[in-house]
Amino acid sequence: MLEVRNLMQYVEMSGMYFLEDANKLGIYNSINDDIFTFKKYDIQSSLKVNSHGLVEVPLDTADVTLLGSANLPGQLQEVRSTIHIVSNNLRLKKDAYLSCQKVE
Repeated sequence: MLEVRNLMQYVEMSGMYFLEDANKLGIYNSINDDIFTFKKYDIQSSLKVNSHGLVEVPLDTADVTLLGSANLPGQLQEVRSTIHIVSNNLRLKKDAYLSCQKVE
């Protein structure tokens, strides 16, 4: 588990949630500060080992919204939910290089 925690410091997860209505974009439920700023999630503290011994990063789907036909009294507003999981390879390579320099 310690090795996975060390590796996860190079992984970031963020989400973007916005409302599209008649080709106009806006923030949805104030989840994001604006339509250009992703909400960052803390995945370091949410790591857990499941019953099969595999490490999981539970996704908080409370921010994700699904609208159905019951929400169609008039023109339907589209809510877009995007989750990004990104690895910081540059930082990983830099830290690996610096770690090798300390060994010598």
